[in-house]
Amino acid sequence: MEKEELISAIDKDLDQRPIMETDLEWIPEYIENVKEYLYVREEDKLLILRPMMVHHLNDVGTIILSKYLSGASNLEVIELLEEKYAIPRNKIMKDIYDFIADVRAVISGCPLFLEHEMVEEIPFKKKKVFYPILSELALTYRCNNECVFCYANSSPNIKNDELDKEQIIKIISIIGNDAKVPSISFTGGEPTVVKNLPEYIKFARKLGMRVNLITNGRHCSNINYAKKLVNAGLHSVQVSIEGSNSKVHDAITRRSGSFDETVQGILNLKSLGINVHTNTTINRMNLSDLLNLVDFIKDNLKNEYFSMNMVIYTGTSLADIKRVMVKYNEIGKYAKSIYYHAKKRNIRFIWYSPTCYKYFHPSSLNLDFKSCAACNGLLSVSPMGEVLPCSSFKTGVGNLLKEKFETIWKNKSAVYWRLKQYARPICKKCEYFSTCEGACPLYWDIIGLDELNKVLNKKMNIFQKLKYKIKRKIIAPQQGFNI
Repeated sequence: MEKEELISAIDKDLDQRPIMETDLEWIPEYIENVKEYLYVREEDKLLILRPMMVHHLNDVGTIILSKYLSGASNLEVIELLEEKYAIPRNKIMKDIYDFIADVRAVISGCPLFLEHEMVEEIPFKKKKVFYPILSELALTYRCNNECVFCYANSSPNIKNDELDKEQIIKIISIIGNDAKVPSISFTGGEPTVVKNLPEYIKFARKLGMRVNLITNGRHCSNINYAKKLVNAGLHSVQVSIEGSNSKVHDAITRRSGSFDETVQGILNLKSLGINVHTNTTINRMNLSDLLNLVDFIKDNLKNEYFSMNMVIYTGTSLADIKRVMVKYNEIGKYAKSIYYHAKKRNIRFIWYSPTCYKYFHPSSLNLDFKSCAACNGLLSVSPMGEVLPCSSFKTGVGNLLKEKFETIWKNKSAVYWRLKQYARPICKKCEYFSTCEGACPLYWDIIGLDELNKVLNKKMNIFQKLKYKIKRKIIAPQQGFNI
């Protein structure tokens, strides 16, 4: 009998008899097999299914999973709970069994796990999370592309300060140990132009982190280079692809031949067993090609899912904003078209951008809720060690090489962004504010508030505007590139 069939048989049998210690024998081996995907953060009682799925635990669940992940036996876990809670052993064993069975259901993606005994479904509300869930470290702002919408003005010739190897290693250590983030994405610019990238991947793996790479994939068209990254311990890769063909893609990247190299890079990484997904920035230059791109990802790349996002209006996009701009009041129709085409082609569509939910609510297409993650779920670090509200900001709320992480994460600027104080006052009375949270602050900074005023049928008065500007300038003066 297969292991899963055996566990299922035990499940049914336990409904008819008392639980025994032998019924738990499968648990330590199961935890050992899946522990690479599990991270329990005791400080805020979180179960993080790496990289970014989060479940809140109670005290008992936190203890059970923490102990199993540290290598404890069934007996050690049982005796610890007996001593701490003075609960009968049979009750403890049943709770352990049910709880780990539900964790197993969550990991396997079983949609029925909410019906399980140890899972409580509660109405949507924000719970306090003490530390970030994800991290991204921009190793450089240099790039071998020069995309028309790049938030950081990246290009091959850009001159910017970068940290040395020892400083990067120190920051990775701070992210993993002090910020307690179980995953890291190396990004840029283009991270593969940094010669020590394989060493950084290897070091992050030694800390027990899950390592992702955000890249244009061009350097990975060299199979030997791709092998170096894989051998260093790389888990997954997100590759930017902007069109279904070289005409569209290369016009956006402004580098002839970049499409062919990107596609080859994707194929090379997949051939080496790496989980690769593509991300596309929706802009005026690729609107007519987006459905073709979905077909290309499905038919040519053989991927099971893809993600897309909107342009963030900083950096290069400001040079000719009308060439790339797609606004909140029109993105919904394009997202809807992409969603239904992807559904027809049996490929999953993931949405990344915060939006004004009065114009486009992701849940209307069964897409995940998205709001600004500035200084909240995401720890974004610049090539100089600055903790940025998000990667599209030029300046940060503190520097990891000059201050302790805790000090930075709790300072007034970080709290301003985390508590969504950037949201305009008229947003806060909207029925969608608890999920939308004011959309992207950088969007409103550049595009202005006309869309917002129209959809809410109200405007900020002169006193609200003045108060907003003064508070942001004093507490959170951080701005995007070229703003």
